[in-house]
Amino acid sequence: MKYNSLSPSTKNEICNVLNDAFSDYVIPFSIPTERFERINERRGSDYKLSTGAYHEDVLVGFIINACDTWNEKKTIYDCFTGVVPEHKRNGIANQMFEFSFSKSQKLGMEQYMLEVITSNFKAHELYFKKGFNISRHFNIFREKISNITPVKLKCNIRIEKTELPDWDMYDTFQDILPSWQNSHNSIKRTFDDFDIFHAYQQDVLAGYMIAERNTGDIPQLAVKDSYRRNGIASALLKEFCIGRCKDSSLSFLNIDSRCESFNNFAKAIKLPTIVNQYEMIKEF
Repeated sequence: MKYNSLSPSTKNEICNVLNDAFSDYVIPFSIPTERFERINERRGSDYKLSTGAYHEDVLVGFIINACDTWNEKKTIYDCFTGVVPEHKRNGIANQMFEFSFSKSQKLGMEQYMLEVITSNFKAHELYFKKGFNISRHFNIFREKISNITPVKLKCNIRIEKTELPDWDMYDTFQDILPSWQNSHNSIKRTFDDFDIFHAYQQDVLAGYMIAERNTGDIPQLAVKDSYRRNGIASALLKEFCIGRCKDSSLSFLNIDSRCESFNNFAKAIKLPTIVNQYEMIKEF
């Protein structure tokens, strides 16, 4: 087995290995190459910083990495890790991490971050052995539009779609730091994929929402503390859903479990948690 940069492999080859690797995952899934690449672009993936495992020059496993500043530290983020079923349990993931760690340290990285489903015990065991510790607990919410119950609006607001985000203002609305893929930088990388809505009470920005147009993924939804419990978040959600198929879904990925304001909102609109994840970090 040889371990090298992932950059020589083609996008289709990498996506095919991903779909094969996750065919027996805790939650099996398969995605087309175009969607896979868009996810990677949003997360900041860099194949030069990523690791591939090659058996007789055939890609059988990978770690796709991104690099950015996170909490004021130079950080490598593991976007995807996968090994095809016939090569699992051969220590390949362990060796790929060693290769990635070495490269990350040579580049002056300060930490390495990833996420893992809480029920994936084999992965936990590996990550703990490699020096990762749990930093946060995340919830993933998803539901069909037809099953969501909007909260009644209790105040007069005006909702406007905008192409001029106020990132600094948004920071003041958030209770807890968003996860990597929900961060401002991630949204900016594929900005054209998103719709942004502002909710105003008179001329004051009371809330905002950023939603991925084609998927229904909502990385950011927040209401200013003094305007909460008035149905503003629900009104923003309703605005985005206008014209969308009622059988399509809305998703909120990797929401910090400590965010009580969002937990209360999800409960109010009957938005269920479908899976839980850990955010894990290894310090260098």
